[in-house]
Amino acid sequence: MRPSSQVIDRVTRTAPLGVCFRDEVSGAVVGEGLAVSAYPQGQPSSRRSSVVNRSGIHVLMDLPGLRELEFGAGDAAWWQGLTGRKRYTVEVRDEQHRFLPLSFQVDLPHQGLFQLDQRPFVPLFSAPARQVESTLAVVRAELWDTQAKAPAAWALVQATLPGGRQVRGVADEEGRVALFFQYPAPVDSPTGPPPPSGSPPLLEQQWTLRLRAFHAHRAPGPELPDLRDTLRQLDSAPARLWPNLDGPQELLEPTLLYGRELVVRTEGEPRSRLRLTGSPL
Repeated sequence: MRPSSQVIDRVTRTAPLGVCFRDEVSGAVVGEGLAVSAYPQGQPSSRRSSVVNRSGIHVLMDLPGLRELEFGAGDAAWWQGLTGRKRYTVEVRDEQHRFLPLSFQVDLPHQGLFQLDQRPFVPLFSAPARQVESTLAVVRAELWDTQAKAPAAWALVQATLPGGRQVRGVADEEGRVALFFQYPAPVDSPTGPPPPSGSPPLLEQQWTLRLRAFHAHRAPGPELPDLRDTLRQLDSAPARLWPNLDGPQELLEPTLLYGRELVVRTEGEPRSRLRLTGSPL
């Protein structure tokens, strides 16, 4: 007979924050390659880096000011009675240069995965130089703020595809933006073989997009944008885009050709930029 074991003490540990990052293009969880850190608001020298678990979730622990709370029970009663949460800044940079950097504020400890707009993940937006599969469509632009006479840093661009599907991207600090997405369904695509008579071959397919931009000018633009501020631009009126030098309009309708990058620019602009006139945040 085996001797009975006796539990002398039981230690529990609760992580103050867990974050799931998701690729805006593919929808895949992104764990490896991200440098994620957090620090008490206004104290960047006290930052701590995350660790990534097997599910690709970034977990932040050993944060200054939360050490004792991490060894709380972590059960429902503990969370219900918890008071005195503290504000922390989370910063995210991609060491593989696939995604734009971002930051956000959160009160810790946070129960469960961090939620942004009631979704249990944080979206990652593509950097302009990101390398993706050649089967994806891409729309590029270099956005120029006509009011600030500077790049439209961290502007948000939204494209509506035929059928109503929307894709979005964010400009970098130089106003450069790239939207990557699956091509729309071929024009006159049948529900099954054989193909309809007169339907253009795939290499000759083209689609009309509806392109809008949202930009709340910040002077100066932040080095590391707050993700909530970036997404909040969607709540304001669209910026006016300049198809040519005659004047701006809220909506552009460029044509996407299969197998070719679509570069949207202001006709007559000597530096191949797309001019926009934004609105206050």
